[in-house]
Amino acid sequence: MLTILSLVYLYLPMIIFLSGWTKAAVCLMALLSIGYAFTGVYGYARRKDMERQLIKPDPFVTVFAMLLFLWVGYYAGWGRWVDQAPDWLKHNAVLCDLVYKSWPVYYHNGNERSMLVYYIAQYMVPAAVGKLFHSVRAAEIMMYIWNETGLFLAFIHMINLIKARHHVMQFITAVAAAFFSIPLWISEYVLRMVSDFNRVGEGFWFFWDVDILVQYSSNFTLLRWVVPQVIPCWIILALFLESRDAIEFHAMMVLPGLLFGSLSFLGIIPIVIAGDTETLCKGRDIKKALRKIFSIENLLVMLTLGVIFGLYFYGNVFSAKPAPMSFSLIPYGPKIIVYFVFVFVNIFVYAVILWKDNRRDTVFLTTVVLLMLLPLFKMGVNNDLVMRMSIPGLFILMILVLRFINSHLTATDISTDNSLFMRISRLIVIIFFITGMFYPFRELSDVIKESEKGVNGHGNEWTTLEVYANRYLVENDDVKFNYYAYDAQSNLFCRYIARKKP
Repeated sequence: MLTILSLVYLYLPMIIFLSGWTKAAVCLMALLSIGYAFTGVYGYARRKDMERQLIKPDPFVTVFAMLLFLWVGYYAGWGRWVDQAPDWLKHNAVLCDLVYKSWPVYYHNGNERSMLVYYIAQYMVPAAVGKLFHSVRAAEIMMYIWNETGLFLAFIHMINLIKARHHVMQFITAVAAAFFSIPLWISEYVLRMVSDFNRVGEGFWFFWDVDILVQYSSNFTLLRWVVPQVIPCWIILALFLESRDAIEFHAMMVLPGLLFGSLSFLGIIPIVIAGDTETLCKGRDIKKALRKIFSIENLLVMLTLGVIFGLYFYGNVFSAKPAPMSFSLIPYGPKIIVYFVFVFVNIFVYAVILWKDNRRDTVFLTTVVLLMLLPLFKMGVNNDLVMRMSIPGLFILMILVLRFINSHLTATDISTDNSLFMRISRLIVIIFFITGMFYPFRELSDVIKESEKGVNGHGNEWTTLEVYANRYLVENDDVKFNYYAYDAQSNLFCRYIARKKP
């Protein structure tokens, strides 16, 4: 069953993490809690499958999707066969440390004693394989396989979420999974027409000027730069959307996201809260609602995994960081037109078109509000807050756009609404959907050209993160304040949870 396979994909890294990083008693309690919650989800999934029929991809679409995803993953740098995005310097160093160092991973740099604290879940299965063979190359190849498995699982979820029964719509969905993006190209031209700012041709960024950094990444950019935060996030959201009524299991479905990507997890939370609130309000039975929220499954998972993950990240999240990395408002000032053009063209136009079909859905409304508010804020050297907390909202937007295409544009299920508004909406969606893929395809083209020159990755220079594990270094704030929990000797996780002391 798709639900069970997806939970296995999410929880196998959790089990490896618990076994390798936590004390035996802590690990046992967490595994028993996971096992109990899993049996409840299994029963729910069986009942759910009796009520619906899983939409399976057409055999030809299946072959196409697999080949497409293998091709995209290859050029995204998975497995390190070709030129990789610069962020893989850090990804590869994390993978090397997980393969060659004992767990938990501790660093000794000068007088600093620290622990590796990062969203490492997507690394755990590849790292375990690498440890087995004592080879980081084996881990890199397993990373390729593991990412491909997750991307195909996410694709199966997507065709079910949009009810894509026709092979043409399934084909479009596969392409969107790899290359969907907001119409960045169009918004850049609009900005140029209404202001003196000419940002056309920037590719990743809509705007990057001193303190104003605004980017909503395309799917290919996400898969190439931050794949650990993306694929699990998509699967988690798909599970949530498919089981809106199963609030008693939502903690189990959602909580793993924290170890896969902390910022993308922050983007998931308001969406899940909004959806669950809507479901509970429809029931109008307070006692039943409370039983669902405070179910045994939710409580067990929160009291075990929730506490473990909370203590794991605490030493990093609440440590002192330089001012440029702290949370703040973006000082647009006289450049406020940048914000309005970005949210109007890329988000608001889609929101207006999707309003009629989704106006009563709090998940849709929350997604729109989230995507329109995020560009007002900044956190991190490169504003990772906006780039990565937007991942869940952009996934929901993609699903809703694909639903619109399936309902109002495909030949087999075309809408009978031929009003002027609907005709204009169809035209805009076609233009936005196609032009949105301009930058992802250009990025892919650039990677292919580089690979033809024989360039093979940027990861050779970094084989460990230990060299930056010191707060007092004069360089690379982005690494030394993002990957470690310092003062490991007094860290609560290290003292009470970790299987060995620093």
